[in-house]
Amino acid sequence: MLSPLILDVRHPKWIIAQNVLECVDSKRAVKVASRLKIKDIDNFIVTITILLISSLFKRDVSNVISEINEFSDLIKFMTIKYAVKSHDIYRAHSNIDFKSLYGFLSRIFSPSMISRNNKLQIVIVDNTSILVDLNTLGVAQLMYLRPDSCN
Repeated sequence: MLSPLILDVRHPKWIIAQNVLECVDSKRAVKVASRLKIKDIDNFIVTITILLISSLFKRDVSNVISEINEFSDLIKFMTIKYAVKSHDIYRAHSNIDFKSLYGFLSRIFSPSMISRNNKLQIVIVDNTSILVDLNTLGVAQLMYLRPDSCN
């Protein structure tokens, strides 16, 4: 059983989520989505928001949707204006093609636009664990990793 998503704006993951969601839910994001000829822009932005939160906190989409519908703090944090239904999100997610998603995210997080508007630069941190197979490392690399073994 997963613990509920508890909104804590001082936690680093929630700070990252807040910065990313500000970009995704901005007027510029609506403008970019309309230029990419996305039909239902509001539902598209809510879908992207839910997908980002679910990937950031390593949750299923259905779990995030149930948490959003259960807690009003998350609705305010994510600036969702209507009740979220899982079948609407799954339908919108299945209709998103790779080109429109990549075009949307690359234009929203383009560094030239961030520096031109004199905003802080947003850094997305990948917090997944990295697996290192010690059998593939050479002897020289192991000695570099453990300099006390060279004595």
